[in-house]
Amino acid sequence: MGGVYTRVLHVASLRPGDHVCIWDFSRWPITYQHHGIVWASGATAADMRVCHVWSPLEGFQAAQADSCFRISTLEEFMGKRKFNHLRLVEYNTSGLREILSKWGEDISRVVLGNILKLSGSRVYLRVNGYFYVHVNLDGNVKIVPEGVDPTLCGRTAFRIECYARGYNSVRVRFFHQDSGCYMFSRSTFSCFRDLRMKKPMTIRGKSGLTWEYSTLGYLRSMNQHRRYVGVRDDGVLLDVSMRGDAARIEFVAFEGTAAIYTPPDIHQIPRTYNHDKSIQVTESQSMRDYKAAELLKLSPNSLTTSPKIGLTALPPHAFHPERMDT
Repeated sequence: MGGVYTRVLHVASLRPGDHVCIWDFSRWPITYQHHGIVWASGATAADMRVCHVWSPLEGFQAAQADSCFRISTLEEFMGKRKFNHLRLVEYNTSGLREILSKWGEDISRVVLGNILKLSGSRVYLRVNGYFYVHVNLDGNVKIVPEGVDPTLCGRTAFRIECYARGYNSVRVRFFHQDSGCYMFSRSTFSCFRDLRMKKPMTIRGKSGLTWEYSTLGYLRSMNQHRRYVGVRDDGVLLDVSMRGDAARIEFVAFEGTAAIYTPPDIHQIPRTYNHDKSIQVTESQSMRDYKAAELLKLSPNSLTTSPKIGLTALPPHAFHPERMDT
């Protein structure tokens, strides 16, 4: 399917590799998008780096000639555009396209071994480090604070089912043994609905009860619109479209004590580069052609600035070859 454009609420939520775009309405009624890839994350727009086709020059003609793939700050990427026009671009795809795109990819034996070891075990779901998932009698799924002793907070244990059919992708399902139900995403085409516990049925399929688990702890539904799991103000879990609203979820073993919560580090991949050098040294072929044309105009030997060259007088027979015989 096509791409989903979600508004960026906090720049700190962007991570390396994210596809972002900014809407430009300066030439209304003509609007267009400027796209880029996040190179390095940061707390502010001045700290972040984005790869995009760009030029630091001001003049339109010079900037067009100098424009090439560069690394700049997020501020330079946005230019004079408004921050509320910044969007995160995420792509959804059909099951067939997903299978074809991963054709021939091999799954790591280490990842596969860890998945087989985890699958079938009972776990608690810890949300944002200090809350646990609790299933109500009516099938609603909400969070409860862990308190002083997490074992007394009323958290619910799930049997986790996980598998991997593609490279760098882990799918999970959460089964509640007491009710015989799975945690289910009920999102339709346009509305965001709360999660419920439902029994598996053939007519429902398995996409609504299957989730993709990311390295940062996000759960993304394999339902049609691939929405994330978020938390409503009243503590109920629901589907959200923006990753900035998604909740981070950890798997805590049913037996034993939970480790202390440590926020994930999105700066795991170090980025070292000279930003000034990338602007000064990088030069496109069109910019070189543009500079050559400008030098040609200023050259004293140019036809536009030098005086006309006198022509050497030629003999009359040069213009009338037939007269050479006489």
